[in-house]
Amino acid sequence: MVSDLAVIKQIVREVEKIASHVELHLLHIVSKARQEPCPVCGQVAGVAL
Repeated sequence: MVSDLAVIKQIVREVEKIASHVELHLLHIVSKARQEPCPVCGQVAGVAL
């Protein structure tokens, strides 16, 4: 049987992965709003560089 602690640690790992992914998307949105290249994907206002 899996311990509660192991389950909690797994959930925390999943949440951290999602949080870092969301952070990248937020950087992308802010960069687009400023018409600057996205630090993650290099796009400006939806136009690939």
